[in-house]
Amino acid sequence: SLSTGREQFQGLQPLPADLLGSPGWQHVNQKLEEFKAALFDLSYRLQKDESDEISTELLEEGEEILETFKLQVREYEVGVVPDYILLVWGYAFKELFPYFMRSRLEERAYYKPKGYAGDYKMMELIYSQKPTGDGKLGRLIDGWLLKQVPPQAVRNRRRLLSGLLDRLCRERRNGGRGIRIMNLACGPCRELFDLGTVIALQYLYIMHRFGHCNRIAISIHIAMRLQCPNRCIMYRY
Repeated sequence: SLSTGREQFQGLQPLPADLLGSPGWQHVNQKLEEFKAALFDLSYRLQKDESDEISTELLEEGEEILETFKLQVREYEVGVVPDYILLVWGYAFKELFPYFMRSRLEERAYYKPKGYAGDYKMMELIYSQKPTGDGKLGRLIDGWLLKQVPPQAVRNRRRLLSGLLDRLCRERRNGGRGIRIMNLACGPCRELFDLGTVIALQYLYIMHRFGHCNRIAISIHIAMRLQCPNRCIMYRY
């Protein structure tokens, strides 16, 4: 979904007769039908449950189905004639599209409404880790996707950058030097907001520790400004 390369599938193409009779095709078709049947059965039971929440039992079952699919999909090319590989992937894409587009993260990652992957909204979906989607099945798929390696890497990058900036600020402060930070193509710029929030909370603690209670309101105002993108004292370019 995040790819902007040549492997994009638009429209339908006729499948050659010799492909339909090949063992490789029959294997792919069987696995896809099994996966869709499992999702259909899971979706039926999810909607039958009147609770708005997804039970632990169904959540674990759904994630197991998706994990099995993730492992099996890597074998789809086995036994397929090289000239037909893209046709097989196109067919698989068409069959799976309605299910995975229920996930808000997957939907935005594929359609790229801003024209590129990793826009502000997509990054916020990854950072929030709050599954959203169409119905319970959409939320379940979204939650599973948020646990995958790429979203984890995005969240780890935020923590890494926040820690690096905090260390550099401490080093410069101890050396009596200031620091200037310019963050280009920064999206939500969360690593800087994390840093700003820490600074504001440290200032709030110091004021309280030394009895400057009349200045706490000012400190809270600073913390709120650091966290608010629309009234931010750290500018994004």
